Amino acid sequence: MNRPNLPLTLPALPLFPFIICHDWQTCHDWCVFLLVHNGYKVRMKEILRKRFGTKIKELRKEKKLSQETFAEMCGFARTYISRIETGGSNVSLDAIETLANALEIPVEVLFKGL
Repeated sequence: MNRPNLPLTLPALPLFPFIICHDWQTCHDWCVFLLVHNGYKVRMKEILRKRFGTKIKELRKEKKLSQETFAEMCGFARTYISRIETGGSNVSLDAIETLANALEIPVEVLFKGL
């Protein structure tokens, strides 16, 4: 039995904004965690994690650092830096401090304008 990709209605949903993910199996860009409601795959839009990652990427590029060089400066794997920059990783407070130190900026600058 084929179900439509997007339901016409989703009754009894929480009162916070959410979206139906375009590709729940592979999406890691604008969708973060999976909810299941009436058999449909629903993901909540994550905003802060993505914006934080974008800020890290902009600051890294301002310093003309590659992901690999920046990762070495932080003591992280390049793939972890990639996940941070794309919003795919929930960054710890210790990691945030490490990122700020590697960029030679105060931690609060990482959050300014988010």
